[in-house]
Order: sequence, then structure tokens, then C-alpha cells
Amino acid sequence: MIFENLSISRVIIHQVFKRLEGRRVVQPRYAADLTVLGDQDAGALQDRFISALGSSSRCMEMQITSSAAGSALDLARRLIDSDDSLFINQSREVADMLARAQTRLNIPGGIVVVISGQVSFPAKRFVGIIKAEPHSGFSFSENGSLTLEFLRNLVLTPEARLYKIGAFIEVDPQDRNGDGWRAFVYDDLMTAANRDSAAQYFYETFLGCNIPENSARQTKKFFELTKDFVGKLDIPEHEKLDINTGLFTYLKVDQSPTVDTATFANRYLRGPDMRDAYAAYMEKNEFPSSSISKDLSDLRYQLRRRKVVFNSDVQISGPAERFAELVTVEPIAGDVNDDGMRPEWTRIIVRDRIRNEQ
Repeated sequence: MIFENLSISRVIIHQVFKRLEGRRVVQPRYAADLTVLGDQDAGALQDRFISALGSSSRCMEMQITSSAAGSALDLARRLIDSDDSLFINQSREVADMLARAQTRLNIPGGIVVVISGQVSFPAKRFVGIIKAEPHSGFSFSENGSLTLEFLRNLVLTPEARLYKIGAFIEVDPQDRNGDGWRAFVYDDLMTAANRDSAAQYFYETFLGCNIPENSARQTKKFFELTKDFVGKLDIPEHEKLDINTGLFTYLKVDQSPTVDTATFANRYLRGPDMRDAYAAYMEKNEFPSSSISKDLSDLRYQLRRRKVVFNSDVQISGPAERFAELVTVEPIAGDVNDDGMRPEWTRIIVRDRIRNEQ
């Protein structure tokens, strides 16, 4: 809702380049003037901006971790207070900061669209930054401005995708230490199932933000670290399957509003040595030993179904909450093979009849 009633007052576009061999930074190419948008173009850009930042799966509010002089937030403060001439000059710092943040050679260049305006009701000032990777070559006009036609083709068409967006919104003009601002990041690589796929160079190195350690993220971290720990255990696969079944039960079936490592270990891990190793592993990965609120929002896709995959690529899949009830998996000794060895096979009992074959 915070991105409704958005209006854009100023737009300027610069060009950034990928680093050269030896990781040398290429100086960005700066626009000399503001980009003048007609009513139709301004409306289209506003619609795309609202649509992207209103996407719950690919946009999330970030925790601002850097607000000191020279940070992206500090620059946003200066941009919204500047006149047009100063806005043009200071917006070049955005391109410089992004070029420095793109440290890896495989990060492509592109254009940087710097926007200022108002959003929400009552109106709040904001600064938006779009990093978009061009699909074709483009050139600046003689006065150094990116052509409006290219902006239309890259950003304003329905088929175009806004690759990465950062937005700083001023919620308290009297606050100067960062608490009076909110930050949002959109990344087309990010999904509801995997928030961590967002480009770290963009939201952390460039914008000075980080993914907040909220309950949903912490619960997902518990799930992923526990599965990783179990996968590395030197125990038979059917025992790993039992522990992972316990993990699904603990998160999805258990009605407790909290999650903690000690409770899970006592219920589902065998013996003090395994429990101690689990506690040490979680501590090493900076997961808290205290209880956290259980929030399955970021795990709804992973917890929907259980799947068991065999070396032969045979797969069994079923609803996660009823998998243990419906399916029994146990190892058995197979027939003696040509070298006189008995391979380990698996007996599976499904407490149901076949509905159809796909």
C-alpha cells in the first residue's frame, strides 16, 4: 500500500559498464540533463515502478545497515533536498557507487535510472534507483542525454523487466540517523521461495541494506541448515529420511508457535554425540540457540510435498504432512549379484491404492 499514489518529479539516466580485466572500474557515462517525460511516459514508468515494488514475491523491505556520510541513504537525503542542477550533479554519484559495487567481472553493465518524487498518503518523499541491463546497444545524444525512445523500449513496454530497483522513502523528515527512512528492494532473481537469490552486490554493497532477520527468514534458515546437517551425517540413508520426516513434522504438523534447536534435537536426533554435533553446527552458522517465532511464509513451497529420489532416478512424492503416515521406507538385502555381494535395496509400502499412471 505504501507505493500507491506514487508520482515522479525528476528522472535522469546514466550508463555503467562491466569491469575490465584486472577488475578495473570503467568510469560511468553521465547524462547532462534530466530526462523529460510526457504524461504518457511518466504514467507508464510510475505503473511499472508500482507493479514491481508491489510484488510480494520479488520485493521486500530491507534493513538499512549503512546511513553514514557517503552511503546510498546519505546520497538519497541530499538528492531529495537538491534543486534540479544539483540533482543532476549528485545523481552521478549513484552511477559511481554502483560501478564500484559491481566488483565481479560477470556483472553486466547497463543503465541507472535515478528518480525522485512522492509516494503514499500523506505524501512522503522518495528516491528510486533502477539498474537495468540493456537488450541492445544504445547511444547518448550530442548533449549527453539518453534518448527517451530507448527508455521507452527498455523500461516502459509491458514485456520489459525492471531488473533491480532500490527505493528509499522518507517517513520522518526530522530524523537524520536513518531511523526515519524505509528501504525496499526489487530483484527479478528473487522469489518467494528463495529470498537469498537477490543480488547481494546491489542491496548490500551498493544500497547499504540487508535482508532482515525476521521470523520467516529465521524459520527458513533453521530448515535449510538442519537439512544440510542431516545430509552430511555418516549414517544410512533411511535414517536420514526418518530425521527429515521429523523435520517436516516439527515445522508443519507440530502446533507449537516457536522453533528451537534443542527441542528438535531431543525429539529427532539419536544420541548425545549427534545432538552435540548439531548444536555446534547451528552455532557455527550463527543460528540462535533460543526459541524463534515459527513463520512458514518463506517455506510454503518446500513444505508442500516430500520427495524421495533413488540412484536409479525412481522418485516417490507425496503430501508433506501425511508422508510418514502414508509411506513406509525400509532397507532390505537385495539379491546376490555377480561379484557375490548383496546390494541394499529399499522396500516401500504405500498405504493406498493406485489411482492412475502418468
